[in-house]
Amino acid sequence: MLRPHPFRLVLNPRFGTPGTVVLPASGYRRAKAEITGWDGYEPTPLLDLPELARGVHLGLLRLKDEAGRFGVGSFKALGGGYAVANVLSS
Repeated sequence: MLRPHPFRLVLNPRFGTPGTVVLPASGYRRAKAEITGWDGYEPTPLLDLPELARGVHLGLLRLKDEAGRFGVGSFKALGGGYAVANVLSS
């Protein structure tokens, strides 16, 4: 059984501040279209963890499993690859 841990919510003080947009919606759509078209792309599987969820008193707990992402074990394979492709196409 897991021991309870203290919970603290930290809000981003810059949320909604003009000029803090990292990627506009149009850039997101372009990146998504590019990445989902790559050979070998698959959506990240979500693994249900019912026993752990019960242990921490949650109705549902899922793990986003990036371990098999393009053989590098990281979601960063997508962002890094997209960034390189974007620079090379400029």
